[in-house]
Amino acid sequence: MKKAAYPLLFILTALFTFKAGAASAMNEEYSQAVAEAKAGDRIFAFMHFREVAAGESGSRYREKALFAIGEYYFSVRAYGDAFKAFSGLLSRYPKSKMKPFALFYLYKMARDSGESGAAENFRKEILNWERVIFIFKKSKEHKLRSPMGIKYKLIHYVDRLEFYIDGKLREKILY
Repeated sequence: MKKAAYPLLFILTALFTFKAGAASAMNEEYSQAVAEAKAGDRIFAFMHFREVAAGESGSRYREKALFAIGEYYFSVRAYGDAFKAFSGLLSRYPKSKMKPFALFYLYKMARDSGESGAAENFRKEILNWERVIFIFKKSKEHKLRSPMGIKYKLIHYVDRLEFYIDGKLREKILY
């Protein structure tokens, strides 16, 4: 009985070691991507984020990498690829804290391309993303610093939402 347990123990140890090594590699890849983004080399950052996103689906960095890929594609006007990246993020991570910002990009791309029906659907999804009750405050803020280093802010008011990117107002969406 003891002899049969040793091969099983060896296989389990090897499996856990492999998993730990893969997680460490994804951690390194993600760290490299963020470092490249901070250094201003968005192309190399994108390439590293793409590797992270293509890696193991359970990676804790995959969600952030998908958002960064969408940002990059949007910035180079590859809107079809940006749309796929943000849609993929939302389908894999429906409760993501990045959701309102991904929806904002999807809304903006649909509106700017003349797809008013899709734009209206994204607008409604943004407005229904979170219900906010204002008792003692006039507004509520959500902030996000993306892996690419972009600062986002969403402010809920009683009658509108305001999206800011790097401190500049980009869009007002009225209720």
